[in-house]
Amino acid sequence: MPTHFKLRRAFVLKRLLPTGVLFVLCYVVLRMNGVLYKPTSSMMLENILKQSPGRESLFISPFSRFIPRSKLSKLLAQHESVDKWANMTLSEQCHFYFATTYKDSTKWTNDHIRVFYNDDDLDNAILSMAVERMRVFDKCFIKGGLSLESVLGDIDMADFQHRMFPFLRNFSNFGELWPEILHLNTGEHIPRFSNPANLEKDSKFAYTNSQSFWQNWARFSSSRGLVMTLGERHKDIFLRLLRVLDHNGNRLPIQIIQKGPELSNEFIDSVSNFLKSSQQQVYIVDCSSLLNPAYLEEALTYFVNKWLAVVFNTFEEVITLDADVVPFVPLESFFENHNYKESGSLMYKDRNMLNEHTFDYCIDMFNSLEPSREASVLMGHSMIINATSVVPSSRTFQNEQEKVYYRFFYDKILHNVDSGLVVLNKKEKLSSLVLSFILNLDAKVKRCVYGDKEIFWLGQLIAGESYSIEPRDGGALGPITPLSLEDEGVKGYAICSTQIAHGDENNTLLWTNGGLKTCKIAEAAALDYQKLPEYFGAKYDSEDQLQEAYSQPLKMDGLITPDIFVKPWIRKDECQGSMYCAPLVESNADAAREGDSFVRFDQELSKQLNEISGVWNQES
Repeated sequence: MPTHFKLRRAFVLKRLLPTGVLFVLCYVVLRMNGVLYKPTSSMMLENILKQSPGRESLFISPFSRFIPRSKLSKLLAQHESVDKWANMTLSEQCHFYFATTYKDSTKWTNDHIRVFYNDDDLDNAILSMAVERMRVFDKCFIKGGLSLESVLGDIDMADFQHRMFPFLRNFSNFGELWPEILHLNTGEHIPRFSNPANLEKDSKFAYTNSQSFWQNWARFSSSRGLVMTLGERHKDIFLRLLRVLDHNGNRLPIQIIQKGPELSNEFIDSVSNFLKSSQQQVYIVDCSSLLNPAYLEEALTYFVNKWLAVVFNTFEEVITLDADVVPFVPLESFFENHNYKESGSLMYKDRNMLNEHTFDYCIDMFNSLEPSREASVLMGHSMIINATSVVPSSRTFQNEQEKVYYRFFYDKILHNVDSGLVVLNKKEKLSSLVLSFILNLDAKVKRCVYGDKEIFWLGQLIAGESYSIEPRDGGALGPITPLSLEDEGVKGYAICSTQIAHGDENNTLLWTNGGLKTCKIAEAAALDYQKLPEYFGAKYDSEDQLQEAYSQPLKMDGLITPDIFVKPWIRKDECQGSMYCAPLVESNADAAREGDSFVRFDQELSKQLNEISGVWNQES
């Protein structure tokens, strides 16, 4: 990479001058009316650029040509008049941006995100430019609905797409990028360009070559369903999930997204045989034909696989599930959640734990992804929550999204959401989900978050999309035990389990992550006994007895979400250190505090839940 790409730090925050207030008001009005990309007055636009807060565009960005400059600077630098921009149509603005990108760097590509250069300015700039290009792509081709042909002109469409999305396979015709779909219930392959949801209509999708792959993929997407990724080790736990879905009367189809023959014939045969007596409809979607072989070998591993499931399923609306998730309510009901209906995405919070943090350089990196001043004014790029709307001194928040933003960007709390179950309008959010995929591919981002969890909300935030996070923290589900306390007259309880449970504002238990055994890790008893023989020897007569305890179905008496500022989560050594105790202290021993923090299931509900536990724990 050229040495001149080593960039100066590009974050220069400016306070608004009193004389600039009028221009900012004009800017807000323009944004609200959705016409910011074509302002009526170039003089007004130039003044807004001069007075607006935020960082300047990186000098390698096409937007940098519109940075307000002195007359001498204009002579020395490549500078464009805002008059030119103000009189462009959206199509012309899009052409200017991408034509300038090619002109400034004939070898530009977003592929550089895969490399960690260990230079903050350089790593941040590479990702910032990839994000900026993605925002422009969305404005032009997804939300703008423009065709590649009309915008790119002489620029080769396939080359452009490959540079923008280097994880996609090189192609000469966009129709080459299409997955293979196998219906496990029947063993039949779904015809090419046919959506499983529309087979009865005998309709084939008509691919439009002048449009981007993502425009076509969004149009192709249809209906609702469940999506997941599975490895060979997940066979047993997946069959348990299918039993629970049968028990709950689920009618949503399931798609397992794969990148090649990752599952053995034995795995596929076992699932197919199970489905002969099941109501579930299961498909394998092999998206390897869409993907760059170089990425298949190196980049598309571990947590990144979930983004393949999120992006390359054929549904319009999806619920992403981890294999060890257990739902206690009909999954269709998640689509009726009012927050999901308003925002198009729904996430649930993780355990509230304050002892693990991300790094300062990571926060600097994510801050560098805010739209530049020029991108905001010229193209209308924005984030619903940013460093101006939520500041370090903020103590009141309008919603849970702002609280999570504060926790991450200022408190640097690492764990905020549980991605075991996420509800998404994929068709509506597709470009932001692709941006999220790009974030999780970035070599530096991988050092800053745990897996895919935080990228679900960070991707929506950075893309300027709305999203919702349920306000209740993840809790502990299981048997309620007394908690020994030194203070007389104070009553305490605890639930110790490996599961993270999620409820709603009505204290309805919705789902849990971690299966329904006391410990789901197969070799945990042997490993625990070998590691801590004195600790476990004092509690159990033998390793076999510990294994027996771990194999027991989870007994579900209640749900505790601890007040961590009174008594925080306690991590235990059981189940390879994955067991956590949620303590609850009641200040009045005679008053039962069964509200937001403590739900003791009544006899009828406990019976229903333990029936589900029995179904999940049924052996094949």
